Amino acid sequence: MVRSKIDLDTTKRLVYGNMGVWLTDNTYKNFTDFNQGLPKGIDYKKCFSLIKSANNTLFLGTEHGIYFRNIEHGQWLELPINE
Repeated sequence: MVRSKIDLDTTKRLVYGNMGVWLTDNTYKNFTDFNQGLPKGIDYKKCFSLIKSANNTLFLGTEHGIYFRNIEHGQWLELPINE
């Protein structure tokens, strides 16, 4: 299930949902895996929210954690959550 998408620019966008995050273009014909850095296993890729900040940092909320990624860097990094 796809939850939503965000535009990175006029031609590139990210779609996300139960199968993780995927990079595509405005035609939705080609998809590239954008899950680098997330733990292995489909349960860790269930994405509920994806936000792009003004400085092009992406924040991803999953069922098991919160991650960030600068668009130019190649992987998601987990944000530690203190209980």
